[in-house]
Amino acid sequence: MNDAETQFRAAVVEARQARRALKEQAQYTGNRLRPQQLLRNATQSSRELASDVADLSKDTVRNHPLPAVAVGAGLLAFIFRKPLTQAAPHVMDAVNDGLQALSRFIGGNNNNIDRS
Repeated sequence: MNDAETQFRAAVVEARQARRALKEQAQYTGNRLRPQQLLRNATQSSRELASDVADLSKDTVRNHPLPAVAVGAGLLAFIFRKPLTQAAPHVMDAVNDGLQALSRFIGGNNNNIDRS
């Protein structure tokens, strides 16, 4: 065997190894890109992110409870803004009625006080 044949056989072996490695890499990549695997990976990443956010939120609320309550109240007011704006006139009417009744009661009692 001469030098050219040896180099050719070595190149053939190297090409087979490269082809085998490429095939294995393609199979590995194909498995990673299967819809079930992608869904599994996305679900796991989402759970990890949600867990991290929850832990950070808990620590923040523990360290700063009053701002957390203010944010919660603001969120509730934002979420229920329509029912609150619809109820506000009724609440104000009730407050005014109560104030008028209190005024009449106080005014009525002043007339019955013996001032002698």
